[in-house]
Amino acid sequence: MLESALDAELDVHLDGAGVDETTGRRTNVRNSHGAKTAQTEVGPVWVRVPRDRAGLFTPWRHGSGRSSPSSATSIRP
Repeated sequence: MLESALDAELDVHLDGAGVDETTGRRTNVRNSHGAKTAQTEVGPVWVRVPRDRAGLFTPWRHGSGRSSPSSATSIRP
């Protein structure tokens, strides 16, 4: 469920990236996934976090020492 939410969040991020007018291609695209550990109330969980080619995508749940609004999950590199 968390990975699906992260994929959806990247979709929104990429939709705002735009298209290069000369080539007709997107200016930023998906670029695989990275491995992260999510600290949850029940312990650490391994999560695949999507990446974009430009390296500009940072999920709102991501952060060192920060947690999500529900305080249930914090993703760390």
